[in-house]
Amino acid sequence: MLVRLQSKLFWKVATVCVLLYTILHVLVMKPVCMMGVVPLSHYSEYEGVADEPHNLTIVTAYFNLGRFRKGSEGNSFGPDMYKTWGSVYRYMHNPVIFYTDSDDFASVFTAMRFAFPNLTRVIKIDRNDLWAFQWVERIREIYSDPNYPKFHPNTVVPEYTCSQHAKYACVEDAILKKHVRTKYVMWLDFGYFRLITERKRHFRMTLPPHFDDRKIAINQLNYKTLTESPHDIFWNNDLWVGGGLVLGEQSLFVRFIRNYRAAVQRYLDMSLSSTDQQVLFAMFTLRERNILNPVDLQTYVWDVFGSCWYYLGYQCYKELKSETV
Repeated sequence: MLVRLQSKLFWKVATVCVLLYTILHVLVMKPVCMMGVVPLSHYSEYEGVADEPHNLTIVTAYFNLGRFRKGSEGNSFGPDMYKTWGSVYRYMHNPVIFYTDSDDFASVFTAMRFAFPNLTRVIKIDRNDLWAFQWVERIREIYSDPNYPKFHPNTVVPEYTCSQHAKYACVEDAILKKHVRTKYVMWLDFGYFRLITERKRHFRMTLPPHFDDRKIAINQLNYKTLTESPHDIFWNNDLWVGGGLVLGEQSLFVRFIRNYRAAVQRYLDMSLSSTDQQVLFAMFTLRERNILNPVDLQTYVWDVFGSCWYYLGYQCYKELKSETV
């Protein structure tokens, strides 16, 4: 009887130990992705001086698609929301190139960057002049198939899909037209720093820790085998990396964009379309990588509590000392 009780106690203790180990492993090795929480243990300060030479240019854009459903029914995004999210650019001490098809946003962004006239270029553009939007009718054709999966707005609004491809078209345009005068260039979503709109601290975007300029830096969202098929990735709205921030050395970035453009065309020919995130996942699977031979990625994986979508951005975010508004 005593032996039996000891045996039961042993297994109970063992079970608790395994459970605690599993929880500890998750907490230490792969923290839970907590949406809406800034992924920082603390806000780091910039170690240099505010006016020292820049080595990183930010490219961003806003294309007015009106209001559109994002995710679940009743959740919609629109111009006013993006204006609020984009207000963080008022405090960014980096060269910034902003593309838009909206006179209103061109004026708003110009006013927002009033303190940095020499670090700001606003480019008003007809979005149909970008190669990214020249796929719109082919994408519309794919989405018109009633059997094609519907993920709002990724596979519902063709113009939204094109706006995601336009990230790379804008970066390419900025580099090839020599608007970028720094060694490194970063695509940054207009609403990337939506979690700190109330913080109102001056900051500078820097290269992230352990950055390898022979690769393109990007944020990793999930662990994947990279054996998935393009069909499954697009039809399941699957994710591996995020497209909100992409960083690289100028010439390497241009090569990467050419890889990306070829990948989009390849998948459109296969009747597959969605956002840049599905394209990036598909083109770096083991089979597709051998076909497309893209520039290598350097994936950053979150190691602190917070939203894994924004981890890499906050590794680059450094606040300037004694600069508050």
